[in-house]
Amino acid sequence: MNVLTIYPTFLCPFACPFCFNKDKTLLNEYIDIEKVDDFLQKNHTKFDKVIISGGEPMNYPKIYFNLLVDTIQKYIKNICVHCYPYNMSNYRDDIEYNFSYDFLVRARALEAWENMLNISQPFDISLTLVPLMFKYHPNSIFQKLAYLKNLRNVELKPYFKNNSTTWDLNNTVCDKFIKSWLSSSLNVGFNNVNKEKMRQLIGQPSKIEFIEENNYNLLPDGKFTIDYFDEQDIHSFKEIKISEIDLHKSNKPSNIDFYSKELQNWMIENNV
Repeated sequence: MNVLTIYPTFLCPFACPFCFNKDKTLLNEYIDIEKVDDFLQKNHTKFDKVIISGGEPMNYPKIYFNLLVDTIQKYIKNICVHCYPYNMSNYRDDIEYNFSYDFLVRARALEAWENMLNISQPFDISLTLVPLMFKYHPNSIFQKLAYLKNLRNVELKPYFKNNSTTWDLNNTVCDKFIKSWLSSSLNVGFNNVNKEKMRQLIGQPSKIEFIEENNYNLLPDGKFTIDYFDEQDIHSFKEIKISEIDLHKSNKPSNIDFYSKELQNWMIENNV
């Protein structure tokens, strides 16, 4: 599955410590809707799904956000907005949402929590595993997530080094947290995506069918890129030609691997 992430702007009202874009003057102009329309008109058959992300989609002007979604829907119906739900003025029920939620790591966390409590449509949550998250035991996270009646899936996402923040996290740091997360026996009404993917990898029955995704990006300046990691595993965007789409894949670093052979063996040995 080829997934296109559109970054209409990197403008954002927050200054999250793990954000790859600390320079708030960088690419903060909104991409022209006409440019998005032209790109999709020529290339929409190459993509199966569109993600709207970065800086903060819930902070886009409402007219612009709706026009952007309507434009994408002319070509691709499978749309998911990746955002922080502190403000729901751009919410609409004809598209999917994956909310980034980091408990008290990010500003206005209480507002985000209350908004998610009141959402009637099923939604997903991604938690970026950064050092500030390690103050929480996974069970305390599960207990709080269990209150969200329409939460469908929840997944831990690895933090990757970037040009702004280079925390030195590795598998040793993450293993204890991940193992507690995977082995939680709490009766919660959502799928632990990490556990379900691990089950599939080791040949156990899984509730979710995972399809490998190849991710590409359309940046605010119109550049078409892939996520690229250099020899120090520092993340950046690497521009490629749209005609080369099948020749390039993101080279995700192996420094943090939530689905490593070691963890797969641990699941088998412990009957997780």
